[in-house]
Amino acid sequence: MKAKLHYGFFRFFKRICLYMAGNSCLINYKVRRFIYKMCGVHIGNNVFIGTNVYFDELNLNGIYIDDNSFITRGVVILSHFLNSENGSFDLGNVHIGKNTFIGVNTIIVKPISIGSNVILGGG
Repeated sequence: MKAKLHYGFFRFFKRICLYMAGNSCLINYKVRRFIYKMCGVHIGNNVFIGTNVYFDELNLNGIYIDDNSFITRGVVILSHFLNSENGSFDLGNVHIGKNTFIGVNTIIVKPISIGSNVILGGG
């Protein structure tokens, strides 16, 4: 019984941290990056993550962002997809390469591997 309570508290605390990091413009991007790393996202060095960026909570460990990437405001990164045949969630990995720029309001859905030195347009 204690394990379930501990898991529930940890999950609740993680969701609050993700919400605060993503929606507060008062949090520095370095602090935001640290919070996302602590929640399970694999983030390289010198990565900028803007405000209102949503990382998929179902599979945070399946998101990889390499060095020197720039993720702008309002980006959504989903590492799961609803399988219409059986109604289950299929998990997959999202890999963003080095020196990548992702424009405003871009939606990225698994499974995908974005190469290095790429610019994705907004919207």
